[in-house]
Amino acid sequence: MAQMLTCDIVTPEKKIASFEASMVVVPAYDGEMGILSKHAPIVTVLGNGSVRCTLENNEVERFVIDGGYVQVGNDDKVIVLADRAVKLSEIDPAALATQISELEQQIAALGEEGTGKAFLETQLNWARIQERMASR
Repeated sequence: MAQMLTCDIVTPEKKIASFEASMVVVPAYDGEMGILSKHAPIVTVLGNGSVRCTLENNEVERFVIDGGYVQVGNDDKVIVLADRAVKLSEIDPAALATQISELEQQIAALGEEGTGKAFLETQLNWARIQERMASR
């Protein structure tokens, strides 16, 4: 039996998940990083993408994240502090497609320098990240 890590997926708003995993793979800023038990302590910047956690029964839990940090402690504790995160299985592709379409229309209606355009573009980027990860 593989030694287990304790893994928490956290956003500024709430804890998304907490569980035991034999391996955690995160989208580090410059490429994927795999974490096993006894990993050296590290803090690194995360990019956008999928966090994959292999559970004791070999099931894989997947989460979509939008940047953040990961901290690995010498106590086999992994904390993924994401700017935004959602469990992949909770993504509704049809609702996401509608949201993307609505955001694109709102951005187009604002013109070049409309008020709130940056916020809408951030929302659109997050929706597209989720869409890309859900389609894999």
